[in-house]
Amino acid sequence: MIDVCIIGGGFSAVPLARELERTGADFRIVSEAGDTVWDRLNASGRLDFDLVSSTLTSFYSFDLATTFREDLYPTATAFHAMQQRWRREFSDRTVRDLVVRVENFEDHSVVCTRSGETFKARHVVFCTGFKRAVMGDLASVDYSVTNRTFLFDTMGDSANLIISKLVPNNNRIIVRTNGFFPIDKAYFRPRGMLPALFALDQLEFHNFRYMSNERYGSILYGGTYADGRNPILLYDHFPAAVRDGSHVTSRSRPPNGTVVVKYWPIDQYRQRFGADLEAAIAQGYLLNDIAMWLHTGRVILAPKDAPVDFDRQTITCAGVERRFDHYVRGGPEEPRLPPVLIGGVTPWRYRYRDNFMGVVPRDLNNVYLIGYTRPSSGGLANITEMQGLLVHKLITRPDFRRRVAGRLDDRIAAYDAHYYGTAEPREHYDHLVHYGFYTDDIARLIGVDHRPDQCRTLRDLVFYYAFPNDAFKYRLRGEYAVDGMGDLIRRVNEHYLGFLMMFAYLLDGSLLAPEERGVWLRTARRTFINDMRPKEAHRPFLDRYVEAYRRVTNARVDDTTDDEWEAMARRAGADRDRAVRDTRAPDRFRFDEDIGREMGRLTPLLDADVGALVGGGAGGLDEPRREFLASLLDPPEYDLPYLRP
Repeated sequence: MIDVCIIGGGFSAVPLARELERTGADFRIVSEAGDTVWDRLNASGRLDFDLVSSTLTSFYSFDLATTFREDLYPTATAFHAMQQRWRREFSDRTVRDLVVRVENFEDHSVVCTRSGETFKARHVVFCTGFKRAVMGDLASVDYSVTNRTFLFDTMGDSANLIISKLVPNNNRIIVRTNGFFPIDKAYFRPRGMLPALFALDQLEFHNFRYMSNERYGSILYGGTYADGRNPILLYDHFPAAVRDGSHVTSRSRPPNGTVVVKYWPIDQYRQRFGADLEAAIAQGYLLNDIAMWLHTGRVILAPKDAPVDFDRQTITCAGVERRFDHYVRGGPEEPRLPPVLIGGVTPWRYRYRDNFMGVVPRDLNNVYLIGYTRPSSGGLANITEMQGLLVHKLITRPDFRRRVAGRLDDRIAAYDAHYYGTAEPREHYDHLVHYGFYTDDIARLIGVDHRPDQCRTLRDLVFYYAFPNDAFKYRLRGEYAVDGMGDLIRRVNEHYLGFLMMFAYLLDGSLLAPEERGVWLRTARRTFINDMRPKEAHRPFLDRYVEAYRRVTNARVDDTTDDEWEAMARRAGADRDRAVRDTRAPDRFRFDEDIGREMGRLTPLLDADVGALVGGGAGGLDEPRREFLASLLDPPEYDLPYLRP
């Protein structure tokens, strides 16, 4: 009998395999050759794009320690190469076979393969990933077609990638949707600072949720949801993009299950890649600004109940019955799990909410799941790395395993109540989490977390609240420490100016009432998310980009004008036109001025003792700021029932 059988040898298996090897466990990986999504995209020549997660959320901490130079968005080619390298690293532990059945018993499992070989293991870990119909479309759509109409019945990052390859060739896109949450991938440093990129998934100040989940959501999203008209933001231009959130009753903001689409905003894309568009496109850095496609009428949104006649290939929307040439259905993500039999007899059914944190199944013994929890916005590497540490501790520390399993039902109920409230299960979305909440939950569970009451200086508070909850934050010390983490954190802090800008944003935003905060955010030179003001001025650049894309891809394009489509686009853009008319430039950019002033106030105090700052003995801070700092040391919503011993 072996200690551990890992089923699936892709990206998600790497952190656990590394820890098992480090601690001398007897393990095997059973995985069919060339069976990952990335293998299939590589085989079809479709690794020509960049990821929606930044470098710091796409690669593991033990790689970043030696490779991190700049936090951009890695290309799919680089990401696949990393997976191949780790696959070679564990090749002597890997059996190339397909698992067709797992029989789970009280103290072991039997893993059955297609070849007939079986493995008896004390622990089984599934790392097989997801299957989804849209991934087949990603690998098979003919991107050379031109002047066609595509109907998408799905909207996510993969669908947006397909759209980004179709739009430059004068194809028209209709997205039938019940709403989605688009957010920018990047935010550039404000004027007067070096022109380096900030990846938006690093600006989420995750631990501020412990002060107030409600306030966290309000400050993080800053009015980007439909909480009143704001003519500078996308939802006011295109209300059909608003997703109904009336089902949300959870304490957490955002809740699990939030659907996010990340895109390069055209102004930020131009600043980063405009000097050499053809080189950027050839590397895989594609403009996928869904907000710009909507603004220019290249994409039209239709309600999910818009009538579709599949026999005639027509959809009725924007006042027209429009024929479509191609249909992209999409569909939910479904785990690629083999049949699992409880006691070798009773079929087990996977439901995300029946597994503690998506990892520990309620009804199976010594079986764990890694990689079936996905980030809403970015951070898959951080999630799977922390899951790997959790599973490693469950396998190697019987006392810890007993502690978690002893209250498993209570933990699952408390976790689900916090992140889903009373909402009915939504099996297609329940596995989507806010990555920095999830990583800190695991860090606290396994005892490698940082704590607010341990903060001694203002710099400590900035690190705890504003530094993102990437996996390497938890590998500075303790049983899962990795060499080089201190230097990596130093380099990340240098890139992001010590995250002081975000801490200043939290401080200033917290001193304002919610209604004042919304007005204040409108005085920003550029909002963090979905700012529509730069779009119109960038139409000439969009034309440049389209021409460059066609040259790189050797496209032959039919640029015939489509009068019917133009009429549909004008009708679909009625709210956009109203919002543009309502947009007024602020008298001054108060938001930027306030943040700059706050950073100047805080910078010389970073190494000051927090107690002295709070007590008024140092720093000269006014009472509201001293009270804010004091509250950070003992946040009121820190206790989480599902993490209690």
